[in-house]
Amino acid sequence: MSDRTVRVLSVGSALPGPPIDTAALAVRFGTDRLWRQWVDTFIGTRTRHLAVDLATGRPGQSWADLGEIAAARALAGAGLGAGDVDLVVLGTATPDTLMPATVNVIADRLRIDGIPTFQLQSGCSGAVQTVDVASPLPATGRAFFGEQTMGRFRPRTRPAPRRPERRCGTTRTR
Repeated sequence: MSDRTVRVLSVGSALPGPPIDTAALAVRFGTDRLWRQWVDTFIGTRTRHLAVDLATGRPGQSWADLGEIAAARALAGAGLGAGDVDLVVLGTATPDTLMPATVNVIADRLRIDGIPTFQLQSGCSGAVQTVDVASPLPATGRAFFGEQTMGRFRPRTRPAPRRPERRCGTTRTR
């Protein structure tokens, strides 16, 4: 066990596209007023950011795009440069591509070279798992940053699970 003190120096974030309100989603997907009221009342999400253009259906920013922006902001906020980073960890449920790994694309764009990078792929608990795996690493004296990205969107050709207990993050005990 190390006696080093580990602390967060800075946090960077990035959101894809402009905020989309529930009314815009309702228009795009042809839902009725009752659905909009239900979302506003019971879910409470007034706006969200999507990595897809609602009008065209075309993808917008990639995870690498968002990771690059967030990491650059975090490094700037900490007063660090690419040469100060000793390790890069990325956690995601849906990487841009498997090869090259999204983590390597981000590191390359930021000119972070010659250091270990690794990418953890996991579903709903990916953020927690990434923090759990990566948290002991700074105690080794390495500076690092990590990113967590969550699911894009389900293609229309892949229906949602019919049984709620098979949905991500739900369990049922008998």
